[in-house]
Amino acid sequence: MTSPPVEALQSEEALLGRIRKQQLVESIEHMSPIYVEGMKRILTVSADTELISAPAYYHAAVHAPSLNAFGSAIAIIQDELGHAHIAYRLLRDLGVDTEQLIFEREPRDFKYPYAFDVPLESWVELLVANAFYDRMGYVLLSDIYKNTTFGPWKRALVKWTRKRRSTCVTANRACASSTRIRVGMKHCRRRWIGCSYSASSGVGCQTP
Repeated sequence: MTSPPVEALQSEEALLGRIRKQQLVESIEHMSPIYVEGMKRILTVSADTELISAPAYYHAAVHAPSLNAFGSAIAIIQDELGHAHIAYRLLRDLGVDTEQLIFEREPRDFKYPYAFDVPLESWVELLVANAFYDRMGYVLLSDIYKNTTFGPWKRALVKWTRKRRSTCVTANRACASSTRIRVGMKHCRRRWIGCSYSASSGVGCQTP
């Protein structure tokens, strides 16, 4: 990841003074070196997690019971890629070479929760995983939306949190409406409860 010249950044004192005045950090010129590196780290985890969810979901989407169901799964994947695009775009604004970040990194260097290393092998697993992961993502990013001082990300998350709330409701209804899915949930919970806990607690991300 590239970094801007240190002399172009603010001191910690200047940054904290801005935050104490309840002013959002709007661009890299308002940041201190520590703030920049922290934002790069958390945005990379967010972007990589959204990106890696696409092939994970598609692997199970091919087992959809109907064309309409497959279309719904593809719409979920499209949303996840859109979320990844937002985070990578913000990283580019912070001086990161996103072409290198996305296309030239080794797979082991991507940063995402271990939950996505658990393969989804059926339509039931996709629905249950999406219900769990969407709820986890809603909790995590809602907290960032409420508390972040980085203005561009806060504004980008307005639509995201509304969309995620809607998908949580949809996924919960789908899980509750099918006996087959309710039975499958017992198996899925055993497989993912540790992974979901690791993801929600910030433990288990690849390559800190």
